[in-house]
Amino acid sequence: MATTKPKSANDINQGSVVTGVQDTGGFSKTTSEIPVQFTSSQYTGKFDDYGLRRKTIEIGDWNMDSTASATVAHGLSATAWKNIRSVEIMIRNDAGGTDTYYNDSTDTSANADAGVEVTSIDATNITLNRAGSGTFDATTFNDTSYNRGWVTVWYV
Repeated sequence: MATTKPKSANDINQGSVVTGVQDTGGFSKTTSEIPVQFTSSQYTGKFDDYGLRRKTIEIGDWNMDSTASATVAHGLSATAWKNIRSVEIMIRNDAGGTDTYYNDSTDTSANADAGVEVTSIDATNITLNRAGSGTFDATTFNDTSYNRGWVTVWYV
């Protein structure tokens, strides 16, 4: 039988590793024998990706043709929101397809990127703004019958 060397924690996810064991009824349930297993909610609460945690929030209805900005409640704690490191935005068009724009919140010229950017982040909300006469200021982004897209926040 062939054997393989197990990967060390340093080889996986920059030193972080999650180990889980599914109990199929063979354990006696003494304290030393209870297997370690995490649900998806426990995993996201306890472990992170490359030193950062992430949270994805639906934008909700947004008629981008007639309304230049949208406010999205981030739901982060009073301290976590101050540790936001990056925000990514995924916008869906009215046909249900996606157009991706990664924010450029440092753009202060006259909407040079013609896309969407984060204009502010506070203790409660992230405010998004679309450029006037840009990609998203169009009738292909005016339906309000479904979620316009997602905001993914990376924080410490």
